[in-house]
Amino acid sequence: RASNVLPARELVKLAAPRQIPIHYISTAGVLPANAAGTDSVVAQSVAAHPPPSDGSQGYIASRWVCEQLLHAATTQLHIPTTIHRFVPARSSPEESTIPALQHFLTFIDSLALKPDFSGTKGHFEMIPVHRAADSLASALIQEPAADKSVAPRFVHHECPVRIDIGEMERFMEQERGDTPLPTIPLLKWIGQMKRNGLEYFVTSQVLVMGDGEGLESRR
Repeated sequence: RASNVLPARELVKLAAPRQIPIHYISTAGVLPANAAGTDSVVAQSVAAHPPPSDGSQGYIASRWVCEQLLHAATTQLHIPTTIHRFVPARSSPEESTIPALQHFLTFIDSLALKPDFSGTKGHFEMIPVHRAADSLASALIQEPAADKSVAPRFVHHECPVRIDIGEMERFMEQERGDTPLPTIPLLKWIGQMKRNGLEYFVTSQVLVMGDGEGLESRR
């Protein structure tokens, strides 16, 4: 996706003359399948794990390309670069999930719309916006590595909230099932939440939409 890659190129052009540090937020989707959220995940380059080249994971592919672009900017142009990934936590306790689901209910009431879960399954990860900001700010003020030109620095930030689509649907049916409101597709409804004050940063998702194998959306 040019819309994701071209801005990274422009940042490199702007940073190169004075070697201004770059901080880039990538995605956990670039990590090898089933690695995120496990003890085996390491904050390092994924150059050896390119995404499919058939366009099926365009968003992830664009983030992977940006990471390689920034790696080259560090090693060839000596631009200090930090790549941030928000990765799923190894466990998502109920005490972090319930407040998020309750927060979602406020949007049913304020938007006067309910999400339509038809044919959608999977999960997505989130982190409260203020925690994401604090985590990024802490990384910004850390001392850089002594040799900044060897490779980018990789930093992983754990996301404590995992929302299972089936669990979300059951919760909303229990709490607002009797409320007669129009519905819109789930992804559009999530987009409406983001535009209207969602207090969480949606960091990654694995969703399957449609019957049978369906269309998979990974970020």
